[in-house]
Amino acid sequence: MKKLSIVSFMAASLLAGDIVLPYGGYIAYTGNTKRDSAYLAGVFLSHSTKKYALDVDLEYMRISYDGGIPTYKQKSAALLYHYYQGEHIVYEIGMNNIFTDQGNNDDYQKVFTAGILYYDYLHYNYGVNLHYSSYDGFHVWQVSPKVGINFGDYKSQIGSFYAQVQYNYINISEDWAALKDNYSNADIKLTNFNGSFTTTAQASFGKNAYKVAKEGFVVFNLGEEYHTSYGLSVAKALSKNSSLKIQGTRARFYEQNKKAHSNIFVVSYTRAF
Repeated sequence: MKKLSIVSFMAASLLAGDIVLPYGGYIAYTGNTKRDSAYLAGVFLSHSTKKYALDVDLEYMRISYDGGIPTYKQKSAALLYHYYQGEHIVYEIGMNNIFTDQGNNDDYQKVFTAGILYYDYLHYNYGVNLHYSSYDGFHVWQVSPKVGINFGDYKSQIGSFYAQVQYNYINISEDWAALKDNYSNADIKLTNFNGSFTTTAQASFGKNAYKVAKEGFVVFNLGEEYHTSYGLSVAKALSKNSSLKIQGTRARFYEQNKKAHSNIFVVSYTRAF
């Protein structure tokens, strides 16, 4: 399962001010898995100035199982700090704390994140993130370089676009923790800005386990091996300072070498101050 975040770094912290973003979602599972369904709720908070940005994400999730398996409960608190050097460089450092409870098994997992990004606003950006995840008995390193580009004319009928490609290399310290020791994975996304609508299509290709995404806000922390995923989100500006977003994601994963799918639906509301 993954710890979900709705707002990415580029969307939340390049604008000065405060953001409050409550969200909720439902997950349906199909295929060969004991998981039945899951619910999640959280709030994302961001405070930004011209020199720094501080992002906080608090989330609660519970997964129901078939066959008498105890309900899985998860609480998480993530913090990410961005420091702007000049007009083109951003440094970031953060930590995601994940507390899990399933029957008599309690666990605490930590994910540390560091990154650097060079950007020419509304033109292009490139950077890299380094993640270190600490689990019971093993740890995971991940290196994620990325590049993005803006193109098109927002005044045209089709609007403007932002495209991004990210490569993820994942190294797991113990061979019993996953089906492989090393994974390579690629994420792509394309966002269209057209009037009051923002539409994003995204996909992930290549096998992965214990992956970290969204600058540390998203963590696949239950050990299943993911193969592909794809999703679509649509956001509608309700006013100058608020918007509503709906998104859906479908992912294929293997649990104990058995194929299954997760179907995630999330609704969020953004309010800027």
